[in-house]
Amino acid sequence: MLLLARLRLRLHSLLRRDELDDQLAGEFEFHLAEQKAELLAQGLSEAEADREARRLFGPVTPLRAQCRDTRRTQWLEDLLLDARFTLRALRAAKAFSLLAILTLALGIGANTAFFSTAYGILFRPLPYPEPERLVEVVDGFSGVGPVTALRTLARSVDYAGYGAPEPANLQLPGESVRAFVSPVSFNLARVLGVTPHLGRWFTAAEERSPNPPPVVLAHHYWRTRFQSNPAILQELILLDEKPHQIIGVMPAAFSFPSPQTDLWRPINLDPRLAGQIWGSGGFNAMGRLQLTATLAAAQSEIRPFAPAIRAQFPWPMPDAYGAAAVVTGHDRAQSEAVRPKLLVLAAATLLLLLIACGNVGNLLLARGIQRHREFALREALGASRTRLLRQLLTENLVLVLLGGAAGLLCAVAISQALPHLFPTDTPRLAELSADPALLLGAATSLLLTVLLFTAAPLLAARLRDSSSGRSLSPSRRAAHLSLALIGVELALATTLLIGASLMGHTLWQLSNADPGFAATNLVAARLSAGPSRCPDLARCLALLDDIGQTLLTQPATRAVHWANFAPLEKELTAAASELEDHPRAPRDPASMLWRTAASPGYFSALGIPILAGRPFTPADRAGAPLVTIISRSTAERFWPGQSPLGKKIRSLADLQWRTVVGVVGDVAQYSLAGFPSWVEGVQYLPLPQALSAAQPSLNLSLLLETADPDWPQALKQRYPDLVIANVQTLGELRAASVAGQRSTATLLALFAALGLLLGIAGVHGVVAHRAAQRTKELGIRLALGATPLQLLRTVLQETVLVALAGAALGVALAYPASAYLQSLVYGICATALAAAAVPALRATRTDPILTLRQD
Repeated sequence: MLLLARLRLRLHSLLRRDELDDQLAGEFEFHLAEQKAELLAQGLSEAEADREARRLFGPVTPLRAQCRDTRRTQWLEDLLLDARFTLRALRAAKAFSLLAILTLALGIGANTAFFSTAYGILFRPLPYPEPERLVEVVDGFSGVGPVTALRTLARSVDYAGYGAPEPANLQLPGESVRAFVSPVSFNLARVLGVTPHLGRWFTAAEERSPNPPPVVLAHHYWRTRFQSNPAILQELILLDEKPHQIIGVMPAAFSFPSPQTDLWRPINLDPRLAGQIWGSGGFNAMGRLQLTATLAAAQSEIRPFAPAIRAQFPWPMPDAYGAAAVVTGHDRAQSEAVRPKLLVLAAATLLLLLIACGNVGNLLLARGIQRHREFALREALGASRTRLLRQLLTENLVLVLLGGAAGLLCAVAISQALPHLFPTDTPRLAELSADPALLLGAATSLLLTVLLFTAAPLLAARLRDSSSGRSLSPSRRAAHLSLALIGVELALATTLLIGASLMGHTLWQLSNADPGFAATNLVAARLSAGPSRCPDLARCLALLDDIGQTLLTQPATRAVHWANFAPLEKELTAAASELEDHPRAPRDPASMLWRTAASPGYFSALGIPILAGRPFTPADRAGAPLVTIISRSTAERFWPGQSPLGKKIRSLADLQWRTVVGVVGDVAQYSLAGFPSWVEGVQYLPLPQALSAAQPSLNLSLLLETADPDWPQALKQRYPDLVIANVQTLGELRAASVAGQRSTATLLALFAALGLLLGIAGVHGVVAHRAAQRTKELGIRLALGATPLQLLRTVLQETVLVALAGAALGVALAYPASAYLQSLVYGICATALAAAAVPALRATRTDPILTLRQD
């Protein structure tokens, strides 16, 4: 209560200061009048009484100050006075103020916005109870069989499994749409600690039921497709023409494992599907540590499970299976792919902030040097070092607050734009928003800049000459410090430029890499239909022919081709295989071959060269001898120096030997950067024979040579239940395949451009201040016979040397990646020289007569 009373009293004293000062002045006047009246009564004259009363009363001004000090608000009043003085000074120096505030806004805005984004992706706690207990298994047990076996064996972790969203056809009244369904284990909701918004989650019995499993809707799908109908529970929907009952709706914030997920379904553990359970991958293990367990305990426990899990496979597995399994934090596993990119960009934003701080600090240092007479005069009039420190701190605090306010506005704008610069598959991208991390980053940046900005002018004041009141030039040491800061700025800008150039060079190489196909205008689309359209192989092939004939009736359509996946769709279609002349021990790992199923004409349509043998023909139909075509690198890897034609390859899944009948050029089927490291070769299968090896279905990529953009409508008129998705050209697929590298290069280029812009502004500002401070010196030089060219060289030579040193230091900082970018040194020097040219030329126009007339 006493504290509140004091606070209320201080607030009252501050808000009613003028009224209290008037009352205090009235009291002083009253006491002086009373003292004067007593003296007049003693016989003194009017003037003598007034003088004697004031002598006896004491100095009024210090006494009034002492009385005001008892309010304990004088420091705040002085702060407000200093702030007003600062605002007037900044308004008088408009160019300096605008440059400093804009520099702060760019540096703080970009820094806080990006670190907020990086924090949201890498470090923000997952939106689940006790997220630190969530773990994931990487580089180990993948697939429904291994994950469910691990779930049974583990003791320190409650493991669950999840798969990536898989496309399915959802039949709605009047239309069929594509929905993405994620397979999950029944205990996933328990492990994550979430409960449905409506209804319930799956049970253990529903994993083993022979009936079509129930489904749970994502909140966004319930809202958009089912209009947030609360009575949706227990209703049936048709997925791939099979009825599935809706039993729940998840909360709006739940989007596991991907925002793309529309529905969840339980895994199918029917023992009759052993090949599918143990032969398919893409099903990952994650779990929750038991209350007394640690991550180290989970790691030490998992690898001994490998032999027991390996023994449950229906076929022999290599002894190395599961040996590389690692248990790591779930949050780290989710962001592992983008972590290096985000850390590189975080370093770039930190460099940008340092450049901004150095730039404004250098401007303040130059301004402090310019104000050395003012500081000397204040000290001569009695100002203490503490008073000067307070004034400088107030000035810098006001400047930083203005820049920080502008920086926060920039941060909000940049943070809203950043998600659009990242690839759509970036984890947790939908969760990004302005949050306390942004404010924390802003506060940290502000603190750093306050310290830098306060130190710079104080250092300038301490480094000034003792005779600074009449000196012709500022302190040499302070000038050298200013130039050193410029050198550091240019070094950091050079490092940013090198990083951006390297990333741009990588992007250019990827964008111009030969993908192995030439038909970038070929239209690709994903077509799928339910089992009624494709109940067996014969009717499935007939459907493909009918679709092709329907499309060919369009005058702008020239050809129709089919494949399991179009190039660069980044879909994994590899299979463990055996190759002739390459026997392996029963426990050795099999070779993983990429498998692309394609129709006749596929290679010619894409411009893929046939290097040996023949392409696929209509004779390579179901029931005909099984054939395959391999890529050139596959032939060179497994049969170097000999013809691969006639060699045999078989998949461990179907155990049917296929004869190699052709060799084609290498194609970037997965990405322009190449295949995953575990892919050892590429083979192509005739589409009819590939369909015969598995359950027939229509879920293929259509490759269309057409100029008609309305071809999907013509196809939907004939087949209303056909789902057409992902319509784009191969050129667009190629551009999308480097989206991650493009976003990194774009952001680095943006940071580098801002860094260079700030460096140029710093060079220009410092050279302009230096030239203004040396006006008298330059005038004397002109009076003594120096030419304007000599003055220009005098002003610019320091800039050139500093630019050379800064650019060289920047190259040294980035030397491991900058051996071929040393030409940037000359580019930075030329840029710095251009920035210094204007103030240098202005200095050469100094009038020596006017200069010498100055005091």
